[in-house]
Amino acid sequence: MTQPDESVLESLAGVAGQVGQFVQRKQGEEALKAIEQRFRSVVDSANDGIVIADSKGTILTWNRGAESIFGYTAAEVVGQGVSMLLPERYRAPQKEGLEKYHKTGESRVVGRSVELEGLRKSGEEFPVAISLSSWKSGNDTFFGGIISDITERLKVDRIKSEFISTVSHELRTPLTSILGSLSLVTGGTAGALPPQARSLVEIAHKNSERLVRLINDILDVEKIESGKMDFELKPMRLMPVVAGAIEANRPYAEKFYVSIQLESGLPEVIVDADADRLTQVLTNLLSNAAKFSPKGQVVTVSVQRKGPMIRVSVADKGPGIPEEFRQNIFNKFAQADTSDTRQKGGTGLGLSISKALIERMGGRLGFETAVNAGSTFHFELPEGHRQPTGDTTARLRLKPRVLVCEGQADSAGQLALILSQAGIETDLARDVVHARSQLALHRYQALTLDLHLPGAGGIAFLKEIRSKEASRDLPIILVSLTPETAQGQLEGSAVKVVDILPVPVDKDRLLKAIKQAVSDPRVSTPRILHVEDDEDTQKVVEMILKNVATVTRVRNLRDAREQLGRQPFDLVLLDPGLPDGAGLDLIGELKDPDGKSVPVVVFSADEFGEELSKRVSAALVKTRTSNSELVATIRSVLNQRGPPPVGKP
Repeated sequence: MTQPDESVLESLAGVAGQVGQFVQRKQGEEALKAIEQRFRSVVDSANDGIVIADSKGTILTWNRGAESIFGYTAAEVVGQGVSMLLPERYRAPQKEGLEKYHKTGESRVVGRSVELEGLRKSGEEFPVAISLSSWKSGNDTFFGGIISDITERLKVDRIKSEFISTVSHELRTPLTSILGSLSLVTGGTAGALPPQARSLVEIAHKNSERLVRLINDILDVEKIESGKMDFELKPMRLMPVVAGAIEANRPYAEKFYVSIQLESGLPEVIVDADADRLTQVLTNLLSNAAKFSPKGQVVTVSVQRKGPMIRVSVADKGPGIPEEFRQNIFNKFAQADTSDTRQKGGTGLGLSISKALIERMGGRLGFETAVNAGSTFHFELPEGHRQPTGDTTARLRLKPRVLVCEGQADSAGQLALILSQAGIETDLARDVVHARSQLALHRYQALTLDLHLPGAGGIAFLKEIRSKEASRDLPIILVSLTPETAQGQLEGSAVKVVDILPVPVDKDRLLKAIKQAVSDPRVSTPRILHVEDDEDTQKVVEMILKNVATVTRVRNLRDAREQLGRQPFDLVLLDPGLPDGAGLDLIGELKDPDGKSVPVVVFSADEFGEELSKRVSAALVKTRTSNSELVATIRSVLNQRGPPPVGKP
């Protein structure tokens, strides 16, 4: 058998190699063609419009989704400029933006999603959402856009918004009356109740509060998700807001036999924040800590610097957060699925809302936890350096308000009852720490002081009060088991008191001392015009304000104007949604006989933005405003206006 010629073999090998390369190339081309066909199939089957354009904005690719949305076939648009898909007013900015992108690489639309109007073949404008990207291939730049017709989505959003608005008004208005009435009854306004009736009223009150929290949380979630939640960010002192939240949540914590203590603070620190939203976050964190703390434990609050940030921490000694639940802790409706956790109640929305609020204020919210060792939730906000223009957290009062500093619960209750029956409001402080925070938060007309108040010697605390400018002239009434000893301790010092009362306290002597401390014959009862179309709300508000002012009630614009023409008012409490027009139309008409503007406090089921806040003295939301907060706001506004002149009604 003859051997093959070497040259022939080499030739055959070369031919075979070429054939192999040809086969591989054909297979590669077929594979590439198959991939391209699959890609085109996917692109064409997409409901969204997919458009690819070159560096000049000339359309290269046009899928069936784009054809369905705009009404053009591929043959009609390929080779044309993308500006044909835009209304005339967008075309010049689109051209300028394209030129700027080629020069600087900067763009307000490339790499993000924007909403604007598109232009159909029929000439109809319609809303679209466009996600635009770019890439380079060789020396060429290409743009790709995914376009969605959002007409139906916006229609659904509008219906949803209208529904939420209706629900907000139709639920918040009656709930305000229900909760306000129950608060008055449980507070003793209607007199003492039989034990069984009181128990039923307390159950109704507790569950009304729970329903209000649920409605407020759901409405907050909707506003956050739709981007409609308003924020009024401005420089503010942080500590008064923290102290106010602590005091407001003490009664809630006491229901669980838990106390709240401020562990550390930064007295003069300033942050840029929205005071109301910040209070909302603190309330969520404090109420959660109280709910999950064992009886007898203390929830601690601390404020510290962390680099350029200010950290506020709320720590409890509860069971901690289960490890498997930690990654979901900030999800909506998230609750650890244990019987112990479920029985605590709550919507599971508080932490999710708090995280969103803090992030909108430029901060962050986090936590540390350990099973059976407790949890610490903290948020951080950037430290501000501009001084606040005014202390919006101060609670100014028109009628007498007295701080009762008394360590014994029975004695404190007795003093508070005597003063309450005399029409005087009281706050209770059980120790020096609590008394300091109350004095920092509120302005009082007088103070009663137990010389054995826990936390410091009574005389030492008295001197501390007198050493501060804000309380240097505060009328103080001492309460002591040994008044002679107290008198001896005061002799020779510059510290003055109104009286020193022996225990048990004599009612007449106490009231005489209080009257001496707070009497002011120049102050007459202010008049308030309440403009509100819901009669139940009017009745409840009138009862809440009975010790503050004389209230005249009207239910529409016509009657409001008639009353304003008859007599002067010191304040108008206004619900803008009236049956015969917009209540806000009254604002420009409100002048007193001296030509001064009459202050307006809006009290509505709807939440208004910053623009309204600039036009009125205060804007309160029904179901978000407790009886005491309504009273405090009214008094603050009246006090800023000043008392009516002597001899005028």
